[in-house]
Amino acid sequence: MQTLTRIMRDALCMPKDLLTYELGLRLQQIYPHKYILETGDYDFDLDEFVAAGRCQARILDHAHAQFDTTWSSKELGAKIEPRNALLDILWESYRLRVLKVTYDGGCENRHYIVADCKETAQAFFARVCKFASEVVGEILVFRDGWWHKEKSLLAQIASASLDNLVLPGALRETLLHDFEGFFESREVYERQGVPWKRGILMLGPPGNGKTHAIKAMVNRLQRPCLYVRSFRAARRTIHGNMAQAFHRARETAPCLLVLEDIDTLVDKTNLSFFLNEMDGFAANQGVLTVATTNHPEKLDSAILERPSRFDRKIAFDLPALAERREFLARWSAKQERTLRLSEPELDVVAERTDGFSFAYLKELGLSGVMAWMRDCRPGGMCESLLGHVEALRAQMKSPPPPAEPAAETETEEEEDAA
Repeated sequence: MQTLTRIMRDALCMPKDLLTYELGLRLQQIYPHKYILETGDYDFDLDEFVAAGRCQARILDHAHAQFDTTWSSKELGAKIEPRNALLDILWESYRLRVLKVTYDGGCENRHYIVADCKETAQAFFARVCKFASEVVGEILVFRDGWWHKEKSLLAQIASASLDNLVLPGALRETLLHDFEGFFESREVYERQGVPWKRGILMLGPPGNGKTHAIKAMVNRLQRPCLYVRSFRAARRTIHGNMAQAFHRARETAPCLLVLEDIDTLVDKTNLSFFLNEMDGFAANQGVLTVATTNHPEKLDSAILERPSRFDRKIAFDLPALAERREFLARWSAKQERTLRLSEPELDVVAERTDGFSFAYLKELGLSGVMAWMRDCRPGGMCESLLGHVEALRAQMKSPPPPAEPAAETETEEEEDAA
C-alpha cells in the first residue's frame, strides 16, 4: 500500500503536533470502519510486551518499515527494533493493527491502534500499559526520561545480602528496623494519623557499603523497587522527569524509590520542585524514598535537616580497626591456603590500613594477589599487601579528575520562552 508509505513520509516532515493529527486523520480514511486509538503514553511499551510473549507481532509490508539496530556488548548480539512500521498483532483472540511512528529525533513514539471496536482497542491499550507498570520480580530504572526494566541490576540484587557486609555495632539492626519496619507499620501510621511515607538518607565516604546495603534490603524485602539513575534527558525537562518519577512511585506503592548520589540529582535549580514532589500536595503514601550521598556537605539544608523529607539518616563511615580486620579475615579465608594471612598478620595489615574504605581494602587484596603471583613465594602475602598500602593511600589522597560538564538541557523557563 504505497499510500500509507507516502502518508508516513509526508507526515514525518511536518511539525510534531501536525504530524500526529495528520496521521490519525489519514488512517481513519484508510480504515473507515475501524476504531483508531492514538497514544503517546510511555507506558505503552509494545516492544517489551511482544518480547515477553504476551502477543504475536508481524511486520506488514503495506508500508515501508524502518528498523533501528543496536549492538549489545553484554549479550554479544544485535537488537533490532522497529521505529516506523505497521504491525499485525494477534492478542488473545483479537487481531489488530498498530502503526508505530518515531519522531522528534527518536525521542518520541506514537502508536495508532486499529481495532474492530473501541472496547477492543482500549482493552489492548490497558493490558500493554499494565504490563509495563508491573514491578513484580523486576527493577524499574529511570534514565533518559523513560522507565526501563533492567534484568542485569535484578541479578545483582538477587545475590546481595547484609551478610556480605561488615557492619559496625547495631547498623544491621538499624537497617532492618527502618526498612522492614516501614512496610510492616502501615496500620500504626494510619491509626496515629501520620502519612505512611518516609525518607532515609544514607551518607558517608564512597566505598563503604551504601549501595550494597540498599540492594540487600531490596532483595530481602521483595517489594517493588524504582531506581533513578538521572533526571536529565536530551529532550525532556528535569522538572518533568522528576514529576514522572514520583508519579510512577505513587502508582506502584508500596514500593522503594531509590535516588543514588542525590547530590548529583538535585541542585539549586530544581530543589524547590523536588521538595514539592517529596512532601507537597501529592500524597506519597507507601513510598519509602531512599537516597545516598558521598558528599553530604553539598546538600541543601532543606534536604539534610528538614523533617518529613529524609527524617532518618544512616551513616556509613570509614571502617574502624575491628571492621577492617573482619573484612581482611573474610577476604583471607576465601584465598587458597598459601595466600592466607595468619592471625598476627591480619592484625598488622588492619593496623596499617587506617583510613581505608572497604573498597580500598578490596583493591589492596587484589593488588597483593597480583604482586604475589609474580614470585609465588609461600608466606609472602602479608609482605605483598603491605607493599601496596602507601601507594593506595597516596591514590586516596589525590584529587579526583574534574567532572565532565553535564549535557545541556532546557530549563522549564527556557522551554516556556521557546
